[in-house]
Amino acid sequence: MRPDSAVVFADKARVYGTYRPEHPQAVIDVLQSRLAPGSTIADIGAGTGRLSQRLAQAGFWVKLVEPNAQMRSIAADRVRTLGDAVTVLAAEANHTQ
Repeated sequence: MRPDSAVVFADKARVYGTYRPEHPQAVIDVLQSRLAPGSTIADIGAGTGRLSQRLAQAGFWVKLVEPNAQMRSIAADRVRTLGDAVTVLAAEANHTQ
């Protein structure tokens, strides 16, 4: 039986958000070179939203998808200043369309 992704990081979200390394700038660069400006990207299992924040700052529209409520709350706080560039969704990967 696989662990429930919505509870795996329960009570660990703050530590995860503080110590998880940033994604390399090369990830953003590759996406910018291959996708049209203003493209929409789904960040599935977005955690605390670090990648979503950087994608939105790079000019993409982002669907931030995170099942864990604590992680999603931190992510929502992180992207709050980006307005409607990031939509925060509570879902697991197998429940997205």
